[in-house]
Amino acid sequence: MRGHITSQEMHLASGGAIDPDSLLEISRHLDACDHCARRAAELADVDALAAGMREAISADEHPAMADLTAYAEDEIDEAAREWVEAHLESCIRCREDVADIRAEQESLGGGWRGWQWIAAGILVLAATGAGTMWLQRRSGLPSSPPGRSSHIQAPHAPPSPPPDSFSEIERLVLAAGRIEPPKILQALRPVAQTLRGSETAVVAELHPAGEVVEDDRPAFSWTATPGARYVVMVLANDEPVATSEPLGDTEWRPSRPLRRGTTYSWQVETRRSDGSTTVAPAPPQPEALFRIADADTLAEIDAASRAHPDDHLLLAILYARAGMKTRAVAELDSHLAAHPADAQAASLADGIRRW
Repeated sequence: MRGHITSQEMHLASGGAIDPDSLLEISRHLDACDHCARRAAELADVDALAAGMREAISADEHPAMADLTAYAEDEIDEAAREWVEAHLESCIRCREDVADIRAEQESLGGGWRGWQWIAAGILVLAATGAGTMWLQRRSGLPSSPPGRSSHIQAPHAPPSPPPDSFSEIERLVLAAGRIEPPKILQALRPVAQTLRGSETAVVAELHPAGEVVEDDRPAFSWTATPGARYVVMVLANDEPVATSEPLGDTEWRPSRPLRRGTTYSWQVETRRSDGSTTVAPAPPQPEALFRIADADTLAEIDAASRAHPDDHLLLAILYARAGMKTRAVAELDSHLAAHPADAQAASLADGIRRW
């Protein structure tokens, strides 16, 4: 079984920018892997993703003759075999082609391989009058009327290689003119509570909150209170996983890394010089939630950085799609510093800042 689906693959699939072989593989993996299905729900509309997969797979061309030949010879890799077999389930024409190839292989002897028996098979079929029918069935051309000669056209040139996937992501976003906030941000931004009566609460600025962060030892920061000391507590499923010593500063990092792909909440206790204590966030503020980016997401961002050095716009798009708003804005600022006249990038930056 293949490894887990990367965020990049999910975004490409949802945008229709991934090849059908990979779509089929992703579709099967999502059916069997709850982990990836949950991640897909956070990053993309799973129903739309599945619909796009079905549309792209159904619209795909027939396997190339080289693929059918390799399949008939049992010299095909596992991923390609799955695709060919899935296609053969619904395509009578290609099943007949495989049967013809195998029949010619048997008639010419098992010692022949590759182009030798293919070429010989075509000659034999042509000599017996069956070659024209076989090629017509393979190409989809209509049969020639009786009494008229049939002209076999040269095969089309092979399709050009697919575009670089990272460049395709950037192209799709620029064509859309905006980036939709990923679904993970909704889960990290609970609704504020409603207080009754005249009760009020001091609003505290806590960071990180409501986004995905890259560092597994993130820097926690909060609003200062003169003369106070602070204790930070990080929780997972309401259980403390990291607690600071009393601090005089308004920034702290945990001594040990937090788990990637996990959502946490955190709070800061303020101990004032008069002996009073408060905890933030406090109602009506919502919980301060954040998520540590998973390894797959960071691996694809690293791959994009190596494939496209200094392309801050691409990195901003990838960070934004992963829910890393702060990093996305920082990369867009770097891009705009070098390209101040890029109106599209400026518009993207404004949209992400409003998330």
